[in-house]
Amino acid sequence: MKKLLLLTALIFSAILFFIFLEPTRDIKAKSGNQDIVYVGKIADAAHVTVGNAIWTGKDIILTDVFTIRNENMSMKFLKFDPQQNSTEKILELDGLGDRKAAVWTGKEILIFGGIVTDSAGRYLPTDLIVSFNPETYELKVLNVTLPYPAADISAVWTGEYAYLFMKSRNSDTPEVWRFDPKNSLMEKLNVDYPEGFDNPGFTVHSAVWFDGSIFLFYKDRIARFNPSEGSFVWLETKLPTKQPDAWTRAAVATDDGIYVIGGSNGFTNFTDEIIRFDPETGDANVMKSRLPTPRGGAVAVWDGRYVYVVGGWSSRMYLNEILRFDYRKSG
Repeated sequence: MKKLLLLTALIFSAILFFIFLEPTRDIKAKSGNQDIVYVGKIADAAHVTVGNAIWTGKDIILTDVFTIRNENMSMKFLKFDPQQNSTEKILELDGLGDRKAAVWTGKEILIFGGIVTDSAGRYLPTDLIVSFNPETYELKVLNVTLPYPAADISAVWTGEYAYLFMKSRNSDTPEVWRFDPKNSLMEKLNVDYPEGFDNPGFTVHSAVWFDGSIFLFYKDRIARFNPSEGSFVWLETKLPTKQPDAWTRAAVATDDGIYVIGGSNGFTNFTDEIIRFDPETGDANVMKSRLPTPRGGAVAVWDGRYVYVVGGWSSRMYLNEILRFDYRKSG
């Protein structure tokens, strides 16, 4: 039954998004320094959204790619080859689902929670944990679950564990859980969030692992969680952004610090800013490089050389584009 729930159609939440938005449009990136370039579409469709982007060391896997083409809805996993700038479908699900968290362990992609439909046709969060093998394209439901059904989870892989920042719909208190895939063990950590950090869903695509700590970008604030110390605190540094309430930001760790990309307050207050945060010095600076279109809800991934910014939305349209950002050329 759980496998059926995972793959069963999720139409309601998708329709709520698309009712208010125009069809996807292609926007060519423009940059005087050629530091941000358009490298292709996500998919050939009228509407496209992307749940997560994962770098496996060889390819970029795009999970939960929801598309509408000729009035047909589908959910896919895609593989983007950064050498060829080409995308191909590697899995198409029978049903639809969204708002999942995903991490790469070095062997598999672990997918946590999300929204599914139950046997009565209601759209509810799930407690499923799913494994996807990008080599064999095998998708399987694990025999361990989340502590409760949840969507809008911030998940970060640290090399041995996945740390989940989440909140039950029956509680006002957010929690930190640690998942050990080797032993199929889910453990709640005895740690309190910094005061005012009440919604982990604000950091779904803007929580990253860097040099022994997890950094979560919450609106214009930065929280640091150190797993070895068990500390969870606000940093003094704030993002120097013109949109301090924007929360649909993308963040990605590189060899040159963490880049925080775009953002919006839902479907308003969009920004085209790219901000570099240096965890070692605590400095945060707005880059000269700007996104070609202000956007929120994008996902970002680093392949060891470039940052790729995938999808997102701007005003009344979804963005069917993959951008390549050469941060070494940016100032």
